[in-house]
Amino acid sequence: MLRRVARGAYALGFRRTVRSIVRPAVHGDVLSLKNRQRLYNFFADDTITDDTVVATIRMPTGVTVRARLDLADEFCRTWYYWGYERYEPAVVRLLTALARERRAILEAGANIGYYTLLMATAQAEGGVVHSFEPRPDVFLRLSENVNLNALASVQLNDAAVSDVAGSATLYLPDSGNREMASLDRAFAPSTCSVDVRTIRLEEYCRANRLAIDLIKLDVEGSEVRALDGLGEVLRERWPDIVCEVLPQYEAALNAMLAGTPYRKFLITDAGLEERAEMVGSLDARDYYLTVSGFQGCRVPGSQGDVMNSGTLELCNPETL
Repeated sequence: MLRRVARGAYALGFRRTVRSIVRPAVHGDVLSLKNRQRLYNFFADDTITDDTVVATIRMPTGVTVRARLDLADEFCRTWYYWGYERYEPAVVRLLTALARERRAILEAGANIGYYTLLMATAQAEGGVVHSFEPRPDVFLRLSENVNLNALASVQLNDAAVSDVAGSATLYLPDSGNREMASLDRAFAPSTCSVDVRTIRLEEYCRANRLAIDLIKLDVEGSEVRALDGLGEVLRERWPDIVCEVLPQYEAALNAMLAGTPYRKFLITDAGLEERAEMVGSLDARDYYLTVSGFQGCRVPGSQGDVMNSGTLELCNPETL
């Protein structure tokens, strides 16, 4: 019965109206998670329209941001309905906490700004996020989302990070997934590509006199190139690193980091799990690398949940 009524509303051109009613119920906390998921499953795909929307999204810190989203894209649809609750929530919690303590952050593979907005709004006054996104159309959306929030603390760079400064071919996946563009030809089936500018992070840090505290990497198979491009900055600073590790690249990453003082922690919903070696999988592939005696932050009494804002304390990862 409900589906028949919904289809009648869609036929009359009320998709946007239905969406505007359903979204607050899914995005809020009045209904149970089970019922919110039911609403999302029932309405999210059917209320997609050809245009983009500018949505107000609640951050884990309690503040709100605005972002222009294309709801035909699955990632954007998840962000629109669920905010920061559903997509990589453990990474969200960790980066929110880390950003509060870090003044100079680099994000490579920023996409349209999910983590850029998160870290920039969590940072203390005086902090800066240097955000890199090489795909031209995605960079335009990233720029718009940063500008929608007047985030003067974000430094935007339309470039890929690599081991060599200059230019490279960025391969665009045939699947249309905008999150999967890669400098690695073998990363995903691709018949289209675009030439992009590349930056070597050591040169970038020197030129901007950056004392980097934290690096967020999501560069679809180019992690070793990006870290190699840090050169002596990596050994001088040993910045914290949050990165994605995929099975086909885990051996090269482990070999590169062998002999360094980095401790490796798999980021899970239950907390941080120290590993001797990084192992990538589709279910758990994000790692936190640190040499600090204090890893991460948490809100006392909240079991690591920074959604409940409060006074943060530095803590050992085993207690997260």
